[in-house]
Amino acid sequence: MTRWALISGSLLAAMSLLLDSSKPQLILPATVTEVYDGDTLTVEFRLPARVRLLDCWAPELRDNGGPASREHLRSLAEGKPALVTIDLQDVDRLDDVLTFGRILGRVSVDGRDVSLEQVQAGHATKSR
Repeated sequence: MTRWALISGSLLAAMSLLLDSSKPQLILPATVTEVYDGDTLTVEFRLPARVRLLDCWAPELRDNGGPASREHLRSLAEGKPALVTIDLQDVDRLDDVLTFGRILGRVSVDGRDVSLEQVQAGHATKSR
């Protein structure tokens, strides 16, 4: 069984337990294990999974500001406990919360939304 199949199965199983009928979302405790760039990081639930941060568009690593954006996100999140929130509003399939093999979600570390922190620090924009 592939890593994504295991993660998908775990997410589907957890959805029925963690859905809030007023605002369906899945909130999973995790640890940030690696920061890839200014808007993508790897978290570990039980298995590693890449998360594409919502409302956070950072420059690519090869672009001006890309390395600084990654370093800022690293200082905020890498190696720290986190909560990953996956919005399930209007989601019919697990594929709807995935992009290029990454989970679309919000990541909070120390009670702070790291997407918002990236935007406020000028290392990303809220929209593209």
